[in-house]
Amino acid sequence: MDATLAAQRTTIRDAVSEVTTEVLAESLATARAVSATAAQWLTERVHLGEPAFSAERNSWWRMPWALTLSGHRDVAAGILAWADRVALTDDGDLRPGPYRVDEVRTPVYQLTHLALAAHLTDRYDLSSRLYAKVLDFWNHNEGGAFVYRDQRDGETDWLMTAQVGLVAIAVGDNTVRDQTFDWFRQMWQWQTDLDSLKLVTGRNERGLNAQQPADLPFNINVVDFTQPRQMYFQPGAAAAFLAQHAAQAGSQEAIDIARGLMWLNIDGTLAQLTDETSVHVCKFPWGAAELCALDTQFDWAPYLVLLNDWFRDRQDSDGSWAPSAFTLAGPAEDVDRMWKTAEHLMEVEKIAAALSARLASAR
Repeated sequence: MDATLAAQRTTIRDAVSEVTTEVLAESLATARAVSATAAQWLTERVHLGEPAFSAERNSWWRMPWALTLSGHRDVAAGILAWADRVALTDDGDLRPGPYRVDEVRTPVYQLTHLALAAHLTDRYDLSSRLYAKVLDFWNHNEGGAFVYRDQRDGETDWLMTAQVGLVAIAVGDNTVRDQTFDWFRQMWQWQTDLDSLKLVTGRNERGLNAQQPADLPFNINVVDFTQPRQMYFQPGAAAAFLAQHAAQAGSQEAIDIARGLMWLNIDGTLAQLTDETSVHVCKFPWGAAELCALDTQFDWAPYLVLLNDWFRDRQDSDGSWAPSAFTLAGPAEDVDRMWKTAEHLMEVEKIAAALSARLASAR
């Protein structure tokens, strides 16, 4: 690339090009190859349903959903059966010890991933139990998934709320589905600094909460898309829910909010893609994939191709991915790579499905 042209490309919007049918087909082939090597890396770390490192810590909770999407239902079903027997309580919580990710924060994020996998593998008994436990941590008055088990300050979490909404859509709980939409719509309406590409994702009983949580080394409650090493994944997760809500409920407003959120990534710094220490842009293409067939006012396909190449380039030769280096105390180990590889496998599968649908629509 010409050095002058490269220097002019400062945002993700600057980095995309128009795509042809041939480009889409090539990108789909890339996604399938990337997915296959990632799935192989993960399945090699499962023995009779038990994931590697399970006695050490829970790095497996994302695996069943990702492996189901990548066509490895048998392995996913095995992990779920093992988890049901060993790692879950009778009421659907994670057991204390190496299975419980956090004693203070709620298990909503982990349980919703497991619930989606259980639903997709026809373990409706398990998905129902997991979802019932998730709703123990749901704000039934205002919507939103509580951050802490003790519900301190009424704090609710952006990512977890999106995940609960996705499960609600899957299981047909329209009450929680619509509460989730109302929660995100209100969060969008409350924003005051979008022109500066700043998004506040924290919320408590007083409204928007931009304060850094005392128990985290970074501020997950604010994203400044002009700066490096930010929580760039926040819009994509919300957009994925909003797109699915629109598909099920017929809400154009949900598409409009999702597009507005995703444009923060698009108009944000190119460091989202080029910073070798960060992979936090990973959920952006998930949102783009969910929007691709629904949003008639914006073409998401070029962004799917761009981010698909990003996943390919960031994948290690063995098929795994590492978490953002700036969040780790040292080099990534396999126990770190397991949850990140499962996450990225899900996202690549979402890209592949959207590319395949786009190709079919173009012919």
